Amino acid sequence: MTRGPAVIVAMLVALLAGCRVTPPTATVADATRAQVELAQLQDGRALMVRKCGNCHAPPMPKDHTASEWPTKLDEMAKRANLDGEQRFLIQQYLVVMTQR
Repeated sequence: MTRGPAVIVAMLVALLAGCRVTPPTATVADATRAQVELAQLQDGRALMVRKCGNCHAPPMPKDHTASEWPTKLDEMAKRANLDGEQRFLIQQYLVVMTQR
């Protein structure tokens, strides 16, 4: 059975979507190591996935160093419509998780 180009492209897109890597979930050990509440790290991750994922794949914490994340967030906060608290939680998550 032969398939048309549109069907093949649709199949490839579906396969690639299933391969998408998601940012790591924060654990009790991560929160303890960073001396922050686990709920804050979880909220930061959820916000990042939702806000950053609107335009592109959510970043992985290891994409940048802990010292680079504040500048990266400064560049993207306005586009992502982040308020101060949201930006803080996302930055906290990214910085803590780079040290995993």
